[in-house]
Amino acid sequence: MKVLEKAAMWGFATIALAAMAFAAGQDLPAGDAKPMVEKTCTACHDAGPIMQKKQSKEEWTDTVKSMQSYGAQVSDKDFVTIVDYLTKNFGKGDAAPAGDAAKAKSPADDFGLPAGEGRDLVATTCTACHDLENVKMKKASKDEWSDIVNSMVSYGAKVSDPEFKTITEYLSKAFPK
Repeated sequence: MKVLEKAAMWGFATIALAAMAFAAGQDLPAGDAKPMVEKTCTACHDAGPIMQKKQSKEEWTDTVKSMQSYGAQVSDKDFVTIVDYLTKNFGKGDAAPAGDAAKAKSPADDFGLPAGEGRDLVATTCTACHDLENVKMKKASKDEWSDIVNSMVSYGAKVSDPEFKTITEYLSKAFPK
């Protein structure tokens, strides 16, 4: 075997092991629907986007319906079970007590996003479909970010008008051209 082939093989093996270790660190909580969620949801993305979201039952219902439109295979019977599992484990819940506020972890903490209004919204909205590496490497004007976010909405990103404005402003400040 040539030196370059060996190096490539070791590089691939290292990346594969790192990916498995990362995936293992993102274990979903126990529950009857855990195997369904793992089979259905993680067929397209890892558990990270699921675990970052905090949504109401209605929002989880909309999210699962949206994933079905992208091809997720969820029966009517499993749909309710999955939504209940997601709501129980990743629902909005009550706010942390005042003494715990400093300890509360932001959804954006795991993504290395710069501080600013809209940071958590970008982390939870954008990671529903992809990671944030391309976002963090992109430099664009406010108009360009607006076009990019518009294109994501056309692909199915669930963004209200006020959220659109917040996301666009955050991205143009955090990743300016």
